[in-house]
Amino acid sequence: MSQADILGEITTIVAGVSGVGVVHDFERSSRSPAEWLDIMTSGGKINGWTISREATESEWEFHTTNRLRHVFRIKGYYAVDDAAASEKTFQALVDEVRKAFNGHETLSGDALISGPCQIDYVGIREIAPDTGYYLHVAELTLAAEERETR
Repeated sequence: MSQADILGEITTIVAGVSGVGVVHDFERSSRSPAEWLDIMTSGGKINGWTISREATESEWEFHTTNRLRHVFRIKGYYAVDDAAASEKTFQALVDEVRKAFNGHETLSGDALISGPCQIDYVGIREIAPDTGYYLHVAELTLAAEERETR
């Protein structure tokens, strides 16, 4: 098991949630808000997710073994459509992403243990200063532990 294997399994789980659009296994960025929106668009609608490692804690377990605790940040972006009550749709989608990790505590054997998945933030943000374009945004975290032998 490795950080890359764990990231791959998290990506697979998120992508398997019904209603989730495009899923990227790294933080996406662009100099152009329009280009970034295109990266996050699926089926003609902004509905994108990114997953990346935020931190790793390491401690000696034995003289030749480290126990690593990775923290992964899962971010979701969704088009705001007030007339369609998009916040309700997005809130439900965020809950489904969180719940998708229930029963996958070892991430198909790639981790010693993971979870539970936490919802850290749900709100609305402007995609870039002075664009006037707002998106629903969610940030979730999932911790996963692995053993590293040297």
